[in-house]
Amino acid sequence: AGIQWETIQPEKIKVFAFEEFQGKKRWELAEYITTQWPDRNKYHVPGIEYWKYIFENPAKAPDSLKNGNWYFFFGSIFRNSDGYWDVPSASWDGSEFERDGNWLGGGWHSVDRVVLVEK
Repeated sequence: AGIQWETIQPEKIKVFAFEEFQGKKRWELAEYITTQWPDRNKYHVPGIEYWKYIFENPAKAPDSLKNGNWYFFFGSIFRNSDGYWDVPSASWDGSEFERDGNWLGGGWHSVDRVVLVEK
């Protein structure tokens, strides 16, 4: 929403595993982050705009996003052609980001991470 991503210091991009949500639905984690998590007011929840930025500017993406985990951008959701609600996600494959939209009703796994931006 008008954020100039190139001006955001890389150390402000934070990654969280939320291990206590493994096996729970992604939508449950999204709800927790935005309504119940005690630190929710310390962070912006980036969505498809930051997801797009890292694909277009992989050299400017922080190294913390380049280790093979799947990173979720809960600030946006979209409906796929099958009618399911998805959340934008990305994973570094060693030379570029793979991008995807993963079902919001799917489970949270040990390789999944949430991307947040410190205010």
